[in-house]
Formats: sequence, structure tokens, C-alpha cells
Amino acid sequence: MADAVYPSLLGALYDACVTAFAPDGTAPDALADTEIFYGIPEELPFCDQLILGARNYEDSDSGDSEQEWATVAPGLARDESGDIQCFVYTAQGDSGNEARREAHERAWALVEVVSGIYRTNLDFGVPNVLWTSLATAQPDVMTTEVGTEVLIPFTLHYTARI
Repeated sequence: MADAVYPSLLGALYDACVTAFAPDGTAPDALADTEIFYGIPEELPFCDQLILGARNYEDSDSGDSEQEWATVAPGLARDESGDIQCFVYTAQGDSGNEARREAHERAWALVEVVSGIYRTNLDFGVPNVLWTSLATAQPDVMTTEVGTEVLIPFTLHYTARI
């Protein structure tokens, strides 16, 4: 698929998240220690994480894109739509109700940072992107041997005219 928007958009999303979590960025100070990864990292640190371009630790499906002819007129524009798979992970050493709630709220706060980025810049500065949106999110709060772990896979959907 020539001229796909997907790789540029994933790169722009990563750059925007790194900027948001920088010391003078828009992310809340309580999330300052969040690690941001482009795809699944080789080693998984025990910290809050934002993983872009992956569905979870086991599934490296980074997303999908599809193109179709938008017109049959001169120029032959194509429409591209697709999804970028991402997830957040938070953990708390305790498994009590308050720990589960705190980890869950931190995870949603991470998703909200990403939501804030695309709401202020629907195209992430990528040419031809018409809009982006948070399409799905499936939170999972687990009690494990490390305490409480929260995983929220989410999908960033986009539409472009190329």
C-alpha cells in the first residue's frame, strides 16, 4: 500500500506523547514517571507505561489501515482509514480496594493525556489526516502476585484523504 498515512501518524503520536510527558508538558505531574514505548519494549519495567503500536504484551498487532478509491475523477484520490492499537499499564504494590482504585484512576489519566493530545490537534500535524478519535477502550483491573495491575488497551481511529 503506497503512500500510507499509518506510519507517519504512529510516529507523530509517539512524538506528541513524549512532548506531553516532558517536564514542561501537559501531562499531570503525578504521571511524570510514565515510560512511553514505540511498540513492545524488550524489557518491561515495573512502572506506569504507555505503549503505542501494540495491543498488549503478547499481541504485537500494531493496528491496521485500509485504502479505497475516493473518486474516479482526475487525481484519483484515495481514502485511508485505520486504527492504531495502544495500551496503558499501571501497577500498585498493594491489592486492596484503594490500591486498585488508584491504579485504575492513574491508567485512565494516561488515556486522558492521549485523548487531550488528539482533541487539540485532530491530525497530529500529519498531512492528509482528516481526523482521529478514541474508538475503543477495554479496561482490565487484576490482582496478581505483584499487587494490582491495570491494563487498558485502546484504539485510536483515523481517517485520511490521500
